[in-house]
Amino acid sequence: MVHKLCSDACFSKFRSANNLTMNCCENCGGYCYSGSGQCHMLQIEGQSKKFCSSSCITAYKQVHDHI
Repeated sequence: MVHKLCSDACFSKFRSANNLTMNCCENCGGYCYSGSGQCHMLQIEGQSKKFCSSSCITAYKQVHDHI
């Protein structure tokens, strides 16, 4: 089955609603594009979080200041 979605925001909500894990950024929900398929990773409370860029890591840390 193929689902066509109108934006990254819709994709992020679809992914969340259907409990799908993918190579998506924890901060912006965008897909992590990289040649090797690896995102920037951050270990938080025993879980690895994926980010598309170092600026998204910084933004995430600012919102979640307990990190």
